[in-house]
Amino acid sequence: MAIDAHRGRTPSEALLRTVVELTGDPGLDTREAGLRYAARSGDADDQIRLGGHLLERGDLREAATWFYRAAEQGSAMAMHNVAVIHIRMSDEDEAAEWYRRAAELGYVPSMVAMGSWMLRSGASEAEAERWFARAAEQGDVEGMFGAGVIAWVAGRAKDAERWLRPAAEQGNAQAMHPLGHLMEDAGRLPEAERWFHRAADGGVGHAMNDLAVILDRDGRLQEAERWYRTAAENDVDPAFYGLGDLLERTGRAREAALWFRRAADRGDDKARVRAARLGG
Repeated sequence: MAIDAHRGRTPSEALLRTVVELTGDPGLDTREAGLRYAARSGDADDQIRLGGHLLERGDLREAATWFYRAAEQGSAMAMHNVAVIHIRMSDEDEAAEWYRRAAELGYVPSMVAMGSWMLRSGASEAEAERWFARAAEQGDVEGMFGAGVIAWVAGRAKDAERWLRPAAEQGNAQAMHPLGHLMEDAGRLPEAERWFHRAADGGVGHAMNDLAVILDRDGRLQEAERWYRTAAENDVDPAFYGLGDLLERTGRAREAALWFRRAADRGDDKARVRAARLGG
């Protein structure tokens, strides 16, 4: 009977542990040994797995070597990982080139990374939006958020809602906040309040303040005060003034002066005037 020499690329864990026992080297990383054995076959996915393992333990140089080998075979994921290596080495321009290569091959995380890089570098908001939108069209929530925010800042409410709403509905708290502003601007205050509330519950500081403002205007002062305080605890500057204003209106001048002084210390000139008037 002929012997089948092909037993798979990766030695069994038991065999590798036997090596540990025979060599007396308890420090041998059997997982890494298996990954190296597989990567030497030339398979791009195996090379990426080894590179990822090396990256996790902080070996940037060797991780880059394996990612480069996989990238040379046309792997978009490997190209993305090469870019990550360059980011960690503070070489953003080279990283952007690798992100672009991967993005042009349809790799969604690289599309999002390209959009972020375009904004961060000040290169082109229009191109950043195109990359975010391409990712969004593939169902990526971060892409939806990025494209939606750029459209919102540009005053294109319809385009902004197109992307922010599905992102918010999928649980992205950051998207809920500008969506709340869109609803507020459209006069849909109950819906605006709901989105601000959900964003605030998700930890978005400025949404806490914006929710407080809506509640304050509606006369729900106890709820408004709670959210002003929560926003202030999260270092949201407008909340310091808003809380001081609410406290003064409800007869608590001494505490109001304290909050106006805190707002003034953060550069709020209007708060400085009101603090002085109250003797704060």
